[in-house]
Amino acid sequence: MSTIKLLIADDEPMIREGLRDMLESFELNVNIVGEAKNGKEALHLSKTLEPDIILTDICMPKLSGLDFIHELKQVMHNQAHIIIISGFNEFEYARQAISLGVKDYLLKPIQEEELKASIKKCSPEILEIADENKEELFIHFIDECLAFLKKNYENKDINLKAVAIELAVNPDYLSHKLKKETGYTFKEWLNKIRIKRAAELLETKKYTVGEVAEIVGYANQHYFSTVFKQYTGKSPKNH
Repeated sequence: MSTIKLLIADDEPMIREGLRDMLESFELNVNIVGEAKNGKEALHLSKTLEPDIILTDICMPKLSGLDFIHELKQVMHNQAHIIIISGFNEFEYARQAISLGVKDYLLKPIQEEELKASIKKCSPEILEIADENKEELFIHFIDECLAFLKKNYENKDINLKAVAIELAVNPDYLSHKLKKETGYTFKEWLNKIRIKRAAELLETKKYTVGEVAEIVGYANQHYFSTVFKQYTGKSPKNH
């Protein structure tokens, strides 16, 4: 499960400490990535840490909570969920908070169950977004891997470890993900790409079987013929 990143913004040290202790007791897989003591610091930390949830007071020095939220939405397009914690039970504050798209508005003193329920309310959306981003990243990663193979299949020394180094990933991770997501192992992908190209070259009638084997990256003609027949159903001589 993905860890939820949370930022606390309040000018009172005791409030920040109380919120931190409360959150740590919930066991909700929340990681408190930072604490801000004023609105400007909260804005800076939000930009650098990109939290999933921000707990912010309204009345803070240098930049109020509402002004902080307004400025944050001007400069960032991340989907942070904002929960206001305030000692002001006034309609105007709540109205402005709603207009800024805050997720919740909690009154001090904060009740544990209210805060816990508010965090839980945010969590499914955050994890869903994280899963979507992870899926998009992996699709791009698979495309990069296959593009690298198609460009370098002629290299006789190409192997799982070399490609993993090129993509800056663990070889075991690469092997597992390729098989799980595409249904083919690394070796099967390399053979598929090589044999497809070999078939195209053989159809030109310009090259011998040995020459084609050499061109597409096989050092051994006999092994090439075995693999070719395995993938096409016939020997390269009869292609």
